[in-house]
Amino acid sequence: MENRNEKWKRLREEYIKKKEAERAEYPDRFTPQWPYELFGIECGDGWKRLYQPIIDYIDEYNKDKADGERIEIHQIKEKFAELRFYTNFYTQELRNLIDKAEEESRHTCEVCGKHIDDPIVEGHWMYAECQECHDEWKRRRQEAVKRMEDKIRQKGKPKQGIVLGIDDAMKKVVDIVTDKLDLTTE
Repeated sequence: MENRNEKWKRLREEYIKKKEAERAEYPDRFTPQWPYELFGIECGDGWKRLYQPIIDYIDEYNKDKADGERIEIHQIKEKFAELRFYTNFYTQELRNLIDKAEEESRHTCEVCGKHIDDPIVEGHWMYAECQECHDEWKRRRQEAVKRMEDKIRQKGKPKQGIVLGIDDAMKKVVDIVTDKLDLTTE
């Protein structure tokens, strides 16, 4: 009877063989399956010094490994103002590197890399940013909203049903926003 580790290794090898067969059979249809393959690194450059040693470790670890034994990065992202790093499996050394980076990210600005005491909390959102970077982000967001409002004012209030392909809820949102902005059709 196989133990748990042997079972997982066997299942992983079977999965890899199945995926390789699919890639060989449908080379033009195969698409990436992990967020890292689709979107790359999903956090700010301020955390690069935190995640780069992990990537370097994985590259070094994978140098002499066969396909089924390599560590694959599934996702690198920010979640709840903290770095998250997901892979297909972990060595103890990799787990320690990830734990350390996640802990440091709680006190590092995701944008510029400066030390922060705690994440900024606004409503239900948490931002791993220093106050300067957060203020700059808010300023740019306000400018973008103003540009959008100006475009809506220039075009006038959309008539009911004029936007095709958008469900009824979205049409209601457009109507509410344009009413709140006191737009009139010219």
